[in-house]
Amino acid sequence: MISRVFAIRVSLFFLFLFFGMGIQLPFLPLWLADKGLSAPDIAFILAAQIAIRLISAPIGAFLADRLGNRRAMIIWGASLAAAGYALLCLAQGFWMILLAALLAGSLFSMIVPLAESFAVDGAFVHKLDYGRLRLWGTVSFMAGNIVAGALLEVIAVSNVIYMITLAQLMLAGVAFSLPDDPSSASRQDDAPKLRVADAFNLFSSPVFVVFIAAVSLGQASHAVYYGFGSVHWNALGYSESVIGILWLVGGVAEVLVFAVSGRAALAVGPVLVIVAGTMGGALRWFVTATDPWLPVLFCAQTLHAFSFTLTHLGTMLFIQQAVSPALRNTAQGVYAAVSGGLVMSLVTVFSGPLYRDYGGGAYLAMAALSTLASLFALLLLRLSPRVRAEAQTS
Repeated sequence: MISRVFAIRVSLFFLFLFFGMGIQLPFLPLWLADKGLSAPDIAFILAAQIAIRLISAPIGAFLADRLGNRRAMIIWGASLAAAGYALLCLAQGFWMILLAALLAGSLFSMIVPLAESFAVDGAFVHKLDYGRLRLWGTVSFMAGNIVAGALLEVIAVSNVIYMITLAQLMLAGVAFSLPDDPSSASRQDDAPKLRVADAFNLFSSPVFVVFIAAVSLGQASHAVYYGFGSVHWNALGYSESVIGILWLVGGVAEVLVFAVSGRAALAVGPVLVIVAGTMGGALRWFVTATDPWLPVLFCAQTLHAFSFTLTHLGTMLFIQQAVSPALRNTAQGVYAAVSGGLVMSLVTVFSGPLYRDYGGGAYLAMAALSTLASLFALLLLRLSPRVRAEAQTS
């Protein structure tokens, strides 16, 4: 019964966590344009929201490890992020909008890695499947896309920020329903506090560096797809409805893998899951770069199950199994900062000129990036071939 309650509450939190993201990612730029900002100003604000993760995600995760209370950090982060988005509703002019967006983005970016580690640890403690908890985030992200798009057919784009803020307020409310931290029972009150030196010792280890390189490059290989996938397909003559279905196929593939892959991932080990994910990404981008026949393109889109989902699933399991409990949140924060902040932003910057000069051929660079990620994953397999079953019970 306790396991069922944990699963329901965490799944509900993921629903609201990603619903607002499903509104913000495609539609916040439209709101910024409606505020009269130029294209360079919009790009700067969006890039700044990504870059701030380099600071806020690891700091929030380190504080969670130091204080030993992820649940409280998630509640505070969600509540303050909602306040930040409410402030953004009132902001006028470039500088006020930038400051409010940075405040909201920095607080929100603390929540996601903490929620991931909270769910992974809880799934282990309660013998649940992490993927089946996390899939509700993907479902709600797609729902956010669909609901916001439908609403914007009948209401002004100026209302987008109110939709995002409402979603964040609901997230803050749902955060209070989170169960107790699954790792709190194993913590001892007299245990030594986490030191900055402990974190540096982890991050300087060859295994962790290779791991971060593999998964960060694997996820960053999506930069051309996220930034120019729809633009390129439209240029090829595909209608908006076909483009929407292509994106939907990737989302459905992600949900299905999260739903059914949990036991298999545990059986083969997280490193082999990462290897499969990055190799699948290389195949996906190579096929996509050829501008294939539409049915083949639909097949390539199902490889989102590999390029994103298996890479992400392997990442979460590796951190849970290979990093000591005292440092897991910090490791999640560093991964979020390096992968979603530094590497993704750099590859996104370069993807613009690549697409401008080569069109769909830009996906070949993403295929090369995925291949490099696969090489790092194979090196990781050699350095850490398998997290032993004994490590799960330590």
